[in-house]
Amino acid sequence: MRNYLVNTLLLLLLVSCSRKDLVPNIFKHGMNGPVHEVTTRTFEVENDTIIEYPENLILLWGDKDIGLKEYDENGDLIRERDGFSDNSTELTYQYSDGILLSCTENGEIAYYKYDTYNHISCCKNRFYKTNESGQIIQSDEYFDVSPIPPFNRSYIYNMDGNMISSTTTTLSTNSTSSFESIYNDDGLLIAQKCKDLYLKEYIITYLEYDKNSNWIKRQIIEENHTLNLTSKYIQQRTISYYK
Repeated sequence: MRNYLVNTLLLLLLVSCSRKDLVPNIFKHGMNGPVHEVTTRTFEVENDTIIEYPENLILLWGDKDIGLKEYDENGDLIRERDGFSDNSTELTYQYSDGILLSCTENGEIAYYKYDTYNHISCCKNRFYKTNESGQIIQSDEYFDVSPIPPFNRSYIYNMDGNMISSTTTTLSTNSTSSFESIYNDDGLLIAQKCKDLYLKEYIITYLEYDKNSNWIKRQIIEENHTLNLTSKYIQQRTISYYK
């Protein structure tokens, strides 16, 4: 009986050591409720005129709320588009037993790899580091298409597991951009501040939430210090849920 218990314990240890981490947080919606699909549209506001961008021209470093994203019932990202025009890029993600295996873009499949500690480590031109909770704390990305230089992105989380800041560093010039999130006492995201690589600053204010306390409307004020221009945008999200 003793040998049986010992062998069973060893088997459980081997299984637990061979399992990969749960799906990292950047591939999960992190929202309230059984989210199925999220569509984010961007509008520029100028005087009384509102113009929609079919492609998300606002690139907020560290922000994942762009275009269309579809999630499975486990909250894992399975499809995303970065806009709504014919030039938009669509990616799909494949899983097995709760493990992220690969992503497909324009028919090309890229496989995720894991390190000796079973943490997700890389996929194609992206290299990751995670914490014990499976949250991405660093992402190194390399592009072989000029003029985008390689860059490094780091993430910081609060005690509730919410991302409170991210910093992006362009390795060739050592220039940085930052993204900060502000939450109220109930953990509700109420504002964000962003400074990008091109001397632009953004102040993001959240205006409306749905019944699940997920935001559905926010305002973005863009300050372009190079051109001395101020622009105003509205982003609206449509969220569908699994029943």
